[in-house]
Amino acid sequence: MTNTTQGAIAPKTTANHAFETAGSAGELLFTVNDGIPLVDALESAACYLSAAVSATASAAMHAEGGGDETLWGAHYLCKLARAVLDSTVKAAYAAERGEQS
Repeated sequence: MTNTTQGAIAPKTTANHAFETAGSAGELLFTVNDGIPLVDALESAACYLSAAVSATASAAMHAEGGGDETLWGAHYLCKLARAVLDSTVKAAYAAERGEQS
């Protein structure tokens, strides 16, 4: 099975991507390295997003007055993103095994 997006073969590893500026010069502080297997990178991203889901839920539940709608909105957006990411991880594992998801 070939993974394609509009006729292009999908990459199997990450690409180098710097992010998060630091200091007044605006230099980029962090980098996602190239060559990391996509499934591994997606699993890591899912873990980070799970932490964000937990943190936003905790913040919203402990906010004065029962929770700020902005915090709950952020929490549900994180949950939506996590669902998309989980689906992507599942499809990537299936593709690695030569199965259809």
